[in-house]
Amino acid sequence: MKKKVLIVLFVLLCIPITVLANNSSYELIAETTKYYRIETSIENNGKTNSIAYEISKEEYENADIVENVKGPGNVETTYKSMTTTITSYGNYYRYKNILSWKIIPSTRSYDIIGIGFLSTVKVHNNTTHFEQYYCYTNGGCNTTTTNYPQIFSNGAGTSFALPSGDLRVLKQTFYFDVEKNTNNTITSQSAYGDYSHATSSISLFNSTLYSVNSYGGIVLDSSITGYYDSIDEAEATWTGSW
Repeated sequence: MKKKVLIVLFVLLCIPITVLANNSSYELIAETTKYYRIETSIENNGKTNSIAYEISKEEYENADIVENVKGPGNVETTYKSMTTTITSYGNYYRYKNILSWKIIPSTRSYDIIGIGFLSTVKVHNNTTHFEQYYCYTNGGCNTTTTNYPQIFSNGAGTSFALPSGDLRVLKQTFYFDVEKNTNNTITSQSAYGDYSHATSSISLFNSTLYSVNSYGGIVLDSSITGYYDSIDEAEATWTGSW
């Protein structure tokens, strides 16, 4: 009886084990980062006026982190960076936009993050992903995924609520995979990352009144343009053959 058991074990050990390789590998093929200083003035009637400046990485890194006091007659200065990437992902490509705040804004309402793309691609499975990561000044960090996405013919975006409280870290990540929208060979791709921060309180419904497209990024409805700041897009471009 023992001999039979040993023979079975020997046979099992001699059977080759095949490990299936993961065909989906991530490879960063395009990346663009832009840095911004936003100056928002608050009028006596409570309305705001924002001016965005694209700045150097050096100015961004050397900016002092201060607590802004927002009120009539004051100017709030915030700093943020935006990184747009294109990643090769198996048979698809992944477009991603990451917005990081260096100086946290005092107004926390519904912001919008999006990515525009060319008509030669479309969102794979009509699925987008969003994540918001933040840390409190007195300790503790959280990640939330609550968002309200929309997909357009040349872009996708989502609205979401900014967290309240005293924060020292605030970052939003939005991404999706794209597939070909043509039978022809694609020789170039562009992802146009964009972000609109609400400088005044706005409702969730009104924050969805926008579209996203290539070259233009987030295009706000005329009824809500006065509620958001405006920054230049961060465009990531790839050339090759697909």
